[in-house]
Amino acid sequence: MSSKMRNNISSVLMVVCAIALLVFAAYGQELTVKVTRLAGPVQVRSKAQSEWADANLGQVLQPGDALRTLKGGKVQLLFPQNTIVLIKENSVLSVKDLKEGGGGKVKTLVGGFLFNLQEALSPGSTFEVETPSALAVVRGTKFGVDVDFDGTSTFTGYDGEFEVTAEGVTVTIGPGTKVSVEQGESPGESEEHDEGWEDAADDAAVPEGVSVEELTSTFDALGNRYRHLADRMQSFYDEFMRYEAQGDQSRMSFVYYNVQPTMEETEDADEELSLLMEYMESVETPPYSEEEVGLLRGLAEACSAYSAQIHAQYDEMEDLMSGWVPDLDELLDELAGTVESDDPERDIRYGTIDTDNDGIPDVVEHVLAGGTSYDEPLITLISPDDGEEYYFPETESIFFEFEAVGEEYFDGFDLHITAGGLTMVRHFVGTSMDLPIIDIVEGSDSPFTSLFADGEFVEFTWFVRGNFNFDSFYEEHEEESWEWGDDHHDDHHDDYQNGGWYSASGAGRGVSSIIEIDSESRGFSLYYPLGEMVEFDLAVIGSSTASVGDLIRMRVEIGEVATLASWEIIVNYDPSLVEFDRGSKTGLTTGTTLFFGDSGQGQMTISGQAGQEGETISGSGAFAELEFIAVDSGLAMFDFGEIHLYTPSGLQIAVIPGGSADVDILAEAF
Repeated sequence: MSSKMRNNISSVLMVVCAIALLVFAAYGQELTVKVTRLAGPVQVRSKAQSEWADANLGQVLQPGDALRTLKGGKVQLLFPQNTIVLIKENSVLSVKDLKEGGGGKVKTLVGGFLFNLQEALSPGSTFEVETPSALAVVRGTKFGVDVDFDGTSTFTGYDGEFEVTAEGVTVTIGPGTKVSVEQGESPGESEEHDEGWEDAADDAAVPEGVSVEELTSTFDALGNRYRHLADRMQSFYDEFMRYEAQGDQSRMSFVYYNVQPTMEETEDADEELSLLMEYMESVETPPYSEEEVGLLRGLAEACSAYSAQIHAQYDEMEDLMSGWVPDLDELLDELAGTVESDDPERDIRYGTIDTDNDGIPDVVEHVLAGGTSYDEPLITLISPDDGEEYYFPETESIFFEFEAVGEEYFDGFDLHITAGGLTMVRHFVGTSMDLPIIDIVEGSDSPFTSLFADGEFVEFTWFVRGNFNFDSFYEEHEEESWEWGDDHHDDHHDDYQNGGWYSASGAGRGVSSIIEIDSESRGFSLYYPLGEMVEFDLAVIGSSTASVGDLIRMRVEIGEVATLASWEIIVNYDPSLVEFDRGSKTGLTTGTTLFFGDSGQGQMTISGQAGQEGETISGSGAFAELEFIAVDSGLAMFDFGEIHLYTPSGLQIAVIPGGSADVDILAEAF
C-alpha cells in the first residue's frame, strides 16, 4: 500500500485523505459528524463539556456538540448520507439531531455555511437548518446560509429547491434565487443572484495542502495509539518476565499467544507512521517554518520511540521462548479456545482466564460444576417468559424472577430493562422483584414515557447482571487444586513446567475482583394508555447573540396541559458562561405561587402551585421568564433537566422534555 501511495500521489490532499482513512476508518458511516478537513483556528465543544477545545482532523461530533471557527478558520464536515457542510470563518454551528436515512437538524447561530446534500435522502427524511430567524427544510440540494450578528439570515439556492419558514410563512427557494429573513419577521421577497456553486464553494473551501495543524493532529492521534499499545505491551512484558523467572512455561506461552494482536496493531501503526514520514520527505520545499518542522519531527520521534520499545520487548520475549516453544501456528493450535487478553495481570496471575469466552472464568465454572465443564449460564431467568404481553391497568405490575448458581458469591444483582435505545436499571433484593408498571412508564427515573405516546405496544428486552465477587470465591476455595484433567495434558503439555493452567498458589492479590456476569436476554411487550403528553420548550427573547455583561432573557413555554396543580422544573445552564439573575411569572402562571431557586452550579429550579387548593392550570403558552447575565464568551447552552408535573390528586402528568436554546456570547460588543 505504501508503494502504491508513493507512486500515485499527485497532490497533498490525496495524502491527507489516505492518512485520514487509515487513522479514522473505524468511524464509518455512523450517525455522527466527522471533521474531514480544517485550516486555521477551529474549536469544538461537546455536550458534556463546558470548555472549547481545538478541533482535530477526523474528530467525530455527535448530537449536542457545537463547533466554531475563529478568524482565519475554516472547516469541512461530513454528515451521514455523504452530506458535506463547508463552514467559513467566525461561524458557530451546533448539531441538534441525526437520523437514519440522512435526516438531521443543525443550528447556525452566526457566520457562513454551504450545504451539499450529495445523495438523495431516504423517503420521508429531511435535513433541517435552524437559524435565529428561520428554518430551512431540505431533501436534497446545494444551498448556502449566512447569518448576521443581529440574527438576519440569508438563504441562497444553487441546485434543487428547499423551503424556508419564519413566523408561520413558508417560501420555496430554487437555483439562482435567495431570500433574507430578519429576526421576528416573515421571509422577505426573493431575489435573483448570479453566483455559481463552484464560486461559492471555492470561497468557503478549506485551502488545499496539509496545514501544520492537520499534521500535528494526525501525529497526536497516532502518538496516542502508540502510547496505548506501549502500555499494554509493558503489562504483557512484566507478566512474561515474572513467569520466566519462575520457570512457568505454561503461562509464558499464554502471554506470548495473547501478545500477537498487540503486535499486529503495532505493525499497522508503523505503516501509518511510515506513510506520514514518506509524505514529509516527498515535499521538496515544506511550507512550514523551522519551528513547525521541529515540532513535527519531535512528534514523529516520539512515535518512533514507542514503536522501538514495543518491538524490543517483543523480540526479547521471542528470544527467551525460541529454544522450546513451538512456532506460532503450532502454539495457536495448542492453545485453541483461549481468549485474547487486554489485562494479563488479572487474567493470568489472578486466575480469571475465560477460555470459552462466555464471561465466566473457567475456574469458577470448574469448581461450581463439580469438576466438569459447565455449559449452562450461572444466572437463569424464570419470569416473565420470553414474549409475554402485559396490558395496563388490567395488569398493574410485572414479576421478575431468576436463580443463580453460587448465589452466595454475588455481591448483588441488577435488572436491566431496555426499549427504544433507552435503559432503566433496578437493583434486586433477593432473586425476585415485583415492579409496578406505572414505575416503568412514569416513574421519576423512567426514560420510557415518550415511547408510549402513540398508544401502541412497546417492545422491551431485559436481562439480569450479577456482580460476582472473585475474592470471596477464591478465599473459600484457595486450598483446592484447580488443574485440568488428563484431556488437557497431552505429550506437548508434559514438556511444560507446572502442567495445568490454573493453580491457587499462582493467583495474585490486589486486583479488582468483581466480575460482571449476565443472564440471557428476554423480551416482553407492554401496552400503557398514556394520555396527551405535555411538551416543554425554551426560547431566547431577543437576539441569540450577546456580549459579556449583557442580560440574556429566556422564556419557558408549555404545550397543551390540563388540570396542572403543582410542578418542579429544572433548567440546566453553563455556570462558566452565565449566571442566573431572576425569574418572573408570565402567561399561564399569573396568579400562581411561583418560586425560583438556583444551585449556583448550573441548575435552577422553577417550583410552585396553581393558587388555592383545587385550582388548576389548563392551556398552552408562556410559563415563566428567566434572566441570566453573560459572564464569559462562548456558546451558552440551555436545556431542561427533570420536569415533574402533578394533578390535584398527586398523579404525575406525562411530559416530553424537549426544547433547548443556545446563545453565542462574544467577548466584545458586536
